[in-house]
Amino acid sequence: YFQNHFTMGYIGSFYGEITPDNWFKAYSELICEGQLPADSKIKIVGNNMKLNIPDSIKPNVEEIDAVIHDEAVRISVHETDVLVMIHPNNGRKGVYSGKLLDYLATNKPIIAMYDPNDVVGTLMKDTKAGFAVDESDIKGIKEAILKCYRIWQNREALPRDWDKIRQYSRRYQTHLLLEHLEAL
Repeated sequence: YFQNHFTMGYIGSFYGEITPDNWFKAYSELICEGQLPADSKIKIVGNNMKLNIPDSIKPNVEEIDAVIHDEAVRISVHETDVLVMIHPNNGRKGVYSGKLLDYLATNKPIIAMYDPNDVVGTLMKDTKAGFAVDESDIKGIKEAILKCYRIWQNREALPRDWDKIRQYSRRYQTHLLLEHLEAL
């Protein structure tokens, strides 16, 4: 499913140090530079934090109230072209978010603004599901957005490794946890 206008999505809440500020900065610069179309969109679903959206992109950012999980998945699949995850490189290592498990299943490119040398970065490479870039690297964020924009323009899909992705489904991970607990 490709949108009429290039659309990036974020499903969930921002909190603490997890903010879209650098994503907005990179996106705004790309539009001002003419590298992204002026009618491209950002769709944020379920956030309850007041966002500092630059005036230059306010018309491009759509905020939607929280929805049930099934609706969030539907929006991810049917109303976005790229899914964005954000987690500052603040020393929290080895953590996958539940959001990642949902995003992997959508067949949408993922921009993971995480430590590219941590587990999420490795997962993006191993599954070929998207691009990991440090959350503070504006140039890298812009490059990742442009890669995703080209994928959208060409109506392509990333050549995901679905066998590896299945290993990261909630069902499979829960099964592993249950096996581990039973062994204890």
